[in-house]
Amino acid sequence: MIEKKISKAVTATTGGAKNPGVENLFAILREVSDPATVDSFMEQEKAGTIKYAELKKRLAADLAGHLAPFRARRAHLKKHPKDVLDILENGRKKAAAIAQETMREVRKKVGLLGA
Repeated sequence: MIEKKISKAVTATTGGAKNPGVENLFAILREVSDPATVDSFMEQEKAGTIKYAELKKRLAADLAGHLAPFRARRAHLKKHPKDVLDILENGRKKAAAIAQETMREVRKKVGLLGA
């Protein structure tokens, strides 16, 4: 699905020109690919020799790899709803502790608590 979506991204017909679609692809590439891959495609872009189909294919593969841990975590949580409830309960406790401290500071500053 990722490859299909990325393959539809609008690009320039030749490299070297500024194009918002190409800039978006490079922004994602910088986030999910190794620096050597980014540098290689940037050099090709500057030289006007880039093949956008190759860029899109590599970007789709790197993006899928980058998202794999998130997908695995989602699949785990979907199978283990108790884990989700535990995460939510822990978050509730942390938020309550922060809120209590904030309210204590507010009450102190407005004079409802002794200094």
